[in-house]
Amino acid sequence: MNSSIEAYSIVLNGFDDNHNNNNHNHNDRSESSDRDRIEFNKHTGQTSLSSSPSSSSSLGSKKTKPESIEPIILVWKNLRYEFDQYCWSKNFLRFHSKHRIILNRLNGFIRQNTLNGLLGPSGAGKTSLIRCLTGNVPDEHLSIDTEIYLDRNLYDRKDRISLVSFVPQSLNEIVYEQFNVIDILRYAFRFKNPFAKHHEADRFIEEIAKKLLLDSRIFYQKFSKCSGGEQRRIVIAQELMSMESNPPFLIVDEPTSGLDSEAALLLMQCLSLLTRNKSMTIIVSIHQPSSEIVELFDHLYVIGKGGVCLFTGPPKNLRSHLKIVLDLELDEDKSPIEEYLRIACEGKCV
Repeated sequence: MNSSIEAYSIVLNGFDDNHNNNNHNHNDRSESSDRDRIEFNKHTGQTSLSSSPSSSSSLGSKKTKPESIEPIILVWKNLRYEFDQYCWSKNFLRFHSKHRIILNRLNGFIRQNTLNGLLGPSGAGKTSLIRCLTGNVPDEHLSIDTEIYLDRNLYDRKDRISLVSFVPQSLNEIVYEQFNVIDILRYAFRFKNPFAKHHEADRFIEEIAKKLLLDSRIFYQKFSKCSGGEQRRIVIAQELMSMESNPPFLIVDEPTSGLDSEAALLLMQCLSLLTRNKSMTIIVSIHQPSSEIVELFDHLYVIGKGGVCLFTGPPKNLRSHLKIVLDLELDEDKSPIEEYLRIACEGKCV
């Protein structure tokens, strides 16, 4: 693992010219399900679970970000991912290769203890970017000048793998659906804390479940019987079962896929709170977020078809960036992220 402070400083100087002001407020909606809602104390950063009538739905108070700007912990520079795809011709008489460029010279960064969104249409390269950052792409498929820095050090692929907790889009890859919820979490706890005492497991599980707004009444249900939103939060809880320390990065691939708008918003609110309550850095790939979900992110990275970056920055800069770069002024009732995703689908560069 070789330190490369000079190169890192060059990257940061280029980024910080345009990102000196990263303080902003988030509207934290308190979504109520049939029996639960979020209570958030902006002074203590604590959440609690309280009952509410099934017909009620209330808005939470505004949640203010700390005044200080969090340090940059992850940087990628000149990230180009390409490979040769081999296939048969239409008449199956000839075997030929096709060169594919998945990600095209991407630069970006992630700040510590923030919620970061990777946005773009299907096939744009969101999951590929995650695989590159987590060390799951062989070095021979990356350009020779691709550099990925973690905490000011140039990390190779094998070092990055151990620093990430990853929640895939397909949950049946990591969960046996016929297990009870409590058995899944106890097994994860025992695996991550082999020397912990037995009575510590249930206490710690309840603590994490509370942060993710998981009602203890579902603990003895089979995983397959839980709702889609509950299943996502259970799998995230499974990744947080270490009492000592969790990996610095939690990466979640398409967590809102298949969820209704209420369940998707509740899940993203839980992830936003985790960055504050457990001091975690979270990266989420997401396909078509609502405006409410977009506002929960601290930083966005929008990728278009062809693996090009269309926008990087806080959500509050989306509208002004369109005005400056494309001279496009949107009506106040129109969401700027919808315009970015339209451009991303067309494969144009902004």
